[in-house]
Amino acid sequence: MKTRLPILVVILLVLLVIPVAAQDIIPNDTTKTMILHFHINGSTITFLDARMIYGHSPDNLDIADKFTGKVLGPDDKEIKKFGISDARITYMDKGTKFTDNINFSVKVPATMDLTGVEISDTKTGKLLARADTTQVMMNFCTAHPRDPDCSRIPLWMIAAGVAALVLCAGAAGWYLLRKKKGGSP
Repeated sequence: MKTRLPILVVILLVLLVIPVAAQDIIPNDTTKTMILHFHINGSTITFLDARMIYGHSPDNLDIADKFTGKVLGPDDKEIKKFGISDARITYMDKGTKFTDNINFSVKVPATMDLTGVEISDTKTGKLLARADTTQVMMNFCTAHPRDPDCSRIPLWMIAAGVAALVLCAGAAGWYLLRKKKGGSP
């Protein structure tokens, strides 16, 4: 019984430490949103900048609006298509107000496949703006290196490594105890 007690204590300590260490490494919710800022003046839309944050984006619907947005992946493959209302139109209690030469934002779900966003005129299909988001993704990963999407090592490999380490430590402890006791391992 005396030899089993230290083993049980070590195993218990390891089991208590793993969740605490994992909590430091892995954020609870890694859902990300890309916020893109544009400027519109007349029929010209200009991409200003973008940033990526933790959080959920709105459910942009695939509806017919003044503009159509497309989320692009590798090789400019369309991941998602959605409608964008004309930001220059403000709806008031009595009518609408049109204001040109303004900035507006578009929020889209951010995945590591996201390479860009396009805005085009819904009626004509003419491309009005394109935002390359690859640098934004790199900047996010530089600022958040522990994010599982930014890690070069997949999460399952980290978990397998921790499990292997625990098994090896347990086996080594058992071997040393058996050897100390004088029995054959």
